[in-house]
Amino acid sequence: INFNIKRNKAAENQAESNTQIRSSTAQAYRFNSTQKRIVHFYIDTGKPYLLRKIQITLAADNKPEKTTSKSPLQGKHLSVDKLLKYTGLHQGMIADARYLIKAEQKIIDYSKQHAFAFARLSNKRFVINHQQHTMDVYFTLHSGPAVKLGKIRIQGNQQIKTAFVRKHLQWQQGDWYDPKLFHKTNDKLVASDQFSTIQIRLDPDFTFDQNLSQVEIPVIITLKERLHRSVKLSAGYDTDTGFTLGGKWTHRNFWGNGEKLSLEAAWKGVGPLVKAHFKKPYFIQDKQSLLADFELQGEDTDAYQSRSMTMGMGLERHYYKTLKVSLGLAYRYNQITDKSQADIRQTLDSSRNFSLFYMPLNLSWDYSNNFMDPDKGGRLNIFAIPFVDTQSSLRFFKSKLIYRHYIKLFSHPRFIFATRLALGQINGAQAYQLPADERFYSGGGGSLRGFAYQKAGPLDSNHHPLGGNALFELAGETRINLTDTIGTVLFVDSGSAFNNNFFDGSSDLLYGAGIGLRYASPMGPLRADIAIPLNPRENIDDKFQLYLSIGHAF
Repeated sequence: INFNIKRNKAAENQAESNTQIRSSTAQAYRFNSTQKRIVHFYIDTGKPYLLRKIQITLAADNKPEKTTSKSPLQGKHLSVDKLLKYTGLHQGMIADARYLIKAEQKIIDYSKQHAFAFARLSNKRFVINHQQHTMDVYFTLHSGPAVKLGKIRIQGNQQIKTAFVRKHLQWQQGDWYDPKLFHKTNDKLVASDQFSTIQIRLDPDFTFDQNLSQVEIPVIITLKERLHRSVKLSAGYDTDTGFTLGGKWTHRNFWGNGEKLSLEAAWKGVGPLVKAHFKKPYFIQDKQSLLADFELQGEDTDAYQSRSMTMGMGLERHYYKTLKVSLGLAYRYNQITDKSQADIRQTLDSSRNFSLFYMPLNLSWDYSNNFMDPDKGGRLNIFAIPFVDTQSSLRFFKSKLIYRHYIKLFSHPRFIFATRLALGQINGAQAYQLPADERFYSGGGGSLRGFAYQKAGPLDSNHHPLGGNALFELAGETRINLTDTIGTVLFVDSGSAFNNNFFDGSSDLLYGAGIGLRYASPMGPLRADIAIPLNPRENIDDKFQLYLSIGHAF
């Protein structure tokens, strides 16, 4: 069946003259299904109708020729000219019904954004001239009184203090009504992680005279608290480090003001971890939080064996919606046995204790559209940390940058390209002088897939990782959804750690590639990757590496 849209009279005449022929053709097709016939439909769309006149009349103004109508407020009024511009309608454009319907909603939205919360269209007319193929549009707007936000009533909160809720409000009593203020407050309350239901509205039971030029109306905020305590379990496996098992208990409202306390115990494949984390929001200032951490950790890798105790406090401050910066003071005591033998000084005294004071500075910018499975935007993390060892003259400065970016190439099927860049540099000391667990290493499921954990970099004669003062990693992968829950991944990773500086010859740039499967579970994507080294080192690298975990590689 061919559909042909034509506007010429000849096509119409041809269609009329062939009516009988088409009729007999259809009949022949009906009785002889083995023969194929083509049915043609000729459609004359006619001349398009254009908008000739668009008029918005304010009901309170009986003179339509006026372009503005000011209510007796201090600077609060509606402008017909601005309303017309906001609708997107203009003389000469095609009279498309979709644009007209949108224009009606835009008139209401514009009015509400300028404090007229009860604005409505009382009349709309569309006058069509068939001879001239034009349409005239007339809207009559009843703006109602301008609304100021009155007393705030918060209800539904039980364990969460009302003062904590009020800190999230994006307006003060007496401000002009604007629905954006309600939306921003809602977003802030959602981000607090304390509520399962949030409703913000003008008091529906408040009565007033519609003829008033302005009115102050109370605001009701109705909340339902979510469970404040939760338990999370995690598990993973990769051929680098073995099994990862862990449990985490979190209290999100420890003292009634949104304080978050989490206790975690885990086996991380290379050793045990016990960790406590505390966060107090709105500390001194609205956009500032107090952080406190305590951690006991043990690690046993091919590069080193360590036991450490870390504690610290700091401040985290939010800038804009997606950017946050934290600065703190921390202390860590390390007992480290270095397994590498690249230097005689290390061989003579491989076990060392470090007593480190440091000031971690962290900048985090997350403008991706989803925490667990993003397909748009990116994430940037920058770390800058000066260290001082109180048991020696050791001083060094460690910095690292990690950037991830996500691009959706197609929607059906969902096809995403993701990339990751990591750069690291340590200045002030040679690699062998540093605590082994502070050096840069590459290799493993979270960095360079296809190579064993920490082994993509300088090695000693026994193939133990030495670590280094510099790190470079670049990875890219395509994520393709085969069904709503099953997806596949193709990836290529590259990178290495280097002894002193980037590409200083202490290690080759290594490459790994592979394929993976993803299952979209309620807790996030379940990941299974298999990777092979593209330029394996003889008698060092395995033929493949397998990774099982929760969440994407980056």
